[in-house]
Amino acid sequence: MVRAGEEGLPFASCLSSRGVIALVSTLASLKVCIADTDATMRRMIREALNSLGIAQVRECADTEAAQQVIAEFEPDLCLLDAEIGPLDAVAFVRRVRAAESNRHAELQLIMMIGHANTRRVIQARDAGVDEFVVKPISARGLHSRLLSLVDNPRLFVRSRSYTGPDRRRHSRPFTGPERRETTDAPENASGDVTVSDAAMWK
Repeated sequence: MVRAGEEGLPFASCLSSRGVIALVSTLASLKVCIADTDATMRRMIREALNSLGIAQVRECADTEAAQQVIAEFEPDLCLLDAEIGPLDAVAFVRRVRAAESNRHAELQLIMMIGHANTRRVIQARDAGVDEFVVKPISARGLHSRLLSLVDNPRLFVRSRSYTGPDRRRHSRPFTGPERRETTDAPENASGDVTVSDAAMWK
């Protein structure tokens, strides 16, 4: 498995390939869109990205501006607040996945959630979100999500009922206790959502 830090193509090239991940050399070429209504939160996320060597960043406060940034800036990754508007975040994900342009439709999407509600996570997963991260976001947690996109690549699926990353995660089998009745999931030390893989990814 290819990991960040090895010699080869820039990280942005890896994100656009979806199937076979290319060699990775740096995060510097990654283009990121931050879509969050909170200006302070956007600043904090930008600073976290900058600390990882990512300088090509665009910010937007609503889904309409995010759509424009995606069309004009053509980011490799979008960090999307789960509570953004005016278009609901899950509906926005579906709109991105339905784009005619493959580059736009296959945009990597990380949803930022302030409270890990299992139902909301499943809705976002079924709409085509790649990863989740719980607020407040740390550079460590964000770095973990970015590396997950490289170390655990999933094929992009197009079908009549679903368009998005393959929802199966064979590389991360769930071995913990069953939590079928759980409605909320806590945050762990790394900033990851600790909803069981059985619930998050089919």
